Amino acid sequence: MHLHIAESLNATNVGFWGKRTATLDWCEENYVFCKYIAEFHNTTTNALFILLAIYGMYLVNKLQHEMRFHLAYASFMLVGIGSWCFHMTLLYEMQLLDELPMLYATCMAMYTVFETKEKPVYGWKFPALLVTVSAAISGIYLFVKSPIFHQVFYGLLTAVMVVRAGYNYNIIPPCPAKDSLRRLLLTSWIMYTLGFLVWNIDNNFCPQLRAIRASVGSPFDTLFQLHGWWHVLTAFGCFSFILYTQYSRLVMLGKANELAVEWKMGILPSLVARNNKAKLL
Repeated sequence: MHLHIAESLNATNVGFWGKRTATLDWCEENYVFCKYIAEFHNTTTNALFILLAIYGMYLVNKLQHEMRFHLAYASFMLVGIGSWCFHMTLLYEMQLLDELPMLYATCMAMYTVFETKEKPVYGWKFPALLVTVSAAISGIYLFVKSPIFHQVFYGLLTAVMVVRAGYNYNIIPPCPAKDSLRRLLLTSWIMYTLGFLVWNIDNNFCPQLRAIRASVGSPFDTLFQLHGWWHVLTAFGCFSFILYTQYSRLVMLGKANELAVEWKMGILPSLVARNNKAKLL
């Protein structure tokens, strides 16, 4: 990655929060819109995480689903809040508030895809393992302070979660609900993959992107704020994934007929109760 290019280009821009103390600086020019927000687009695009998480918790409450899904959406929201604070300030403490919740949210999602039976298969051992892994990675990262370390372990945890989600889909017998599950799972994978792609382009071609933004001017330069688009794409991808885990658990418990997946405006997936008995347990 070529984040050092962005760092050198942003070095002279200091706003309300003072000198950058984070170990990362991104391609967006700092303190362009106002002195209170270091990276305007990278900050405000995190609102989508928060809004989708609130909507997800509303669905959990409305359908009386399990606490695990409240926690999944809450950790998803924490990622958005932490990322907002990080990109707004570029302070090291806020960077940790962004990066560490990414690990915790992934571990929470892993629990939802591994424990799909009515009674927990692994008992207390699996949650204890996830807590231990999260604590170990967090502790080491506080000493190592290498973004590559965080990114590698976050990627490994995500890969395990994705593989398990695919396995869960494959073991579900053919049924009408499986078409909806496939669309949710593919949506989450496609959105996250596209997000990862633009994230890498933003990291590796920063000078070129800045030249394009300067050439096209406002408001079209927003189209080339690719780290912000990473937020948008991953927010939709993560929301679709959590929704997939909710619906797949219902299907595995033999209650597929109690809920249906609807796509609001053709893009936003949602769960709708077919009757008044849509509780998971």
